[in-house]
Amino acid sequence: MPPADKPLPAEIDTTKPSLARVYDAMLGGKDNFDVDRDLYEKMSELVPETRQIAWDNRALLNRVVRWLSNTPGIDQFIDVGSGLPTAENTHEVALRANPDATVVYVDNDPSVCAHGRALLEDSDHTYFTAADLTDPDAIFGSDVVTAHIDLDRPIAVLHFLTLHHIADHAEVERVVQRYVELMPAGSYLALTHFQQADGSTEEGRRFLEAASRYRASSPGFTARTKEQLESMMRGLELVEPGLVPVVDWWPDGPATAPRSFADFLIGGVGRKP
Repeated sequence: MPPADKPLPAEIDTTKPSLARVYDAMLGGKDNFDVDRDLYEKMSELVPETRQIAWDNRALLNRVVRWLSNTPGIDQFIDVGSGLPTAENTHEVALRANPDATVVYVDNDPSVCAHGRALLEDSDHTYFTAADLTDPDAIFGSDVVTAHIDLDRPIAVLHFLTLHHIADHAEVERVVQRYVELMPAGSYLALTHFQQADGSTEEGRRFLEAASRYRASSPGFTARTKEQLESMMRGLELVEPGLVPVVDWWPDGPATAPRSFADFLIGGVGRKP
């Protein structure tokens, strides 16, 4: 089993919601506590599609990793804010497409760190490092990344449901742009992010209230406009169809019945020239 980058923290606070555990609850996982399920249920009261939105995000992650794994030269992945292990993890999708792929998971949530060993046991090509997603230099300079990711070759950096936890827009732009600077030419950055809701509609009002409940119980939730997200990704060539609702980015099959809240989560992939 490959070594972890550093001793994994064991301090798990079960009195406050954890971002990773709430997401796990949304996906119907078992690695969460009452406080996490309570927050998920409060959001679901307003946005009944909360669980489906989480699965839409997960489905796009799988499609993007599969697509990137079939892109010549892309066999190295850094999954930032990876969350708790669940069905169809990044390394499972990548290794299915390319048995020589390498995946590094990055997270600093104590619950995720405590489960990091499980990810490491799956494959000699899978690694974990405890680091803050807002510090790209620490991630790229970590012992695990420098040992197992060849930064002279293209990589794929994944930011799925992470960046809306950074409240300040100037800060999130700085963080994303630093990832872009550190990525070798030919690399890809993929992300999902909640889109700003229009409070003039019933769905928009309910989404804004759910976001307010989430923000009050966890460290930050800031939805952004599509224009802000495009600005964050400047310097990258957006892969078609660009930044779109996650259900519309190269779906696996025909569109399902329209849903009221599907457009609030958008995503896309950019390539560094």
